[in-house]
Amino acid sequence: MLTILTLSTVDVWGQTDKEDGDIIIDPVEYSASFPGGVDSLKSFIKRSLIQPTEKKTGRVFVAFVIDKDGTTRDFEIVRGLTKECDEKALEVLKKMPKWTPGTQQGIPIRQRFVMPVVFE
Repeated sequence: MLTILTLSTVDVWGQTDKEDGDIIIDPVEYSASFPGGVDSLKSFIKRSLIQPTEKKTGRVFVAFVIDKDGTTRDFEIVRGLTKECDEKALEVLKKMPKWTPGTQQGIPIRQRFVMPVVFE
């Protein structure tokens, strides 16, 4: 059984992306959102997550960036559980569809999220 706690942004005031020089802004005026909202995100992960062979309970915290066009990238484990759980969490989150990007003064921005994926 999988549950997701909450999505949270990470404080990264003034962090500059090495590739294109864009700044990741936090806090934002309007945060990025998964298509259909949090319930749709939970449903997507529940349907898409392949459970690890070893039974382990706990949370894997994954950080990622939502670009101005809603694509997700730069996935990284912030706090892992086991190697297999970490891989399964990354695998499912990398399959997410485009998000609605966050905006600041009506302009789409890049935003960083940290999402816990809970294994029960």
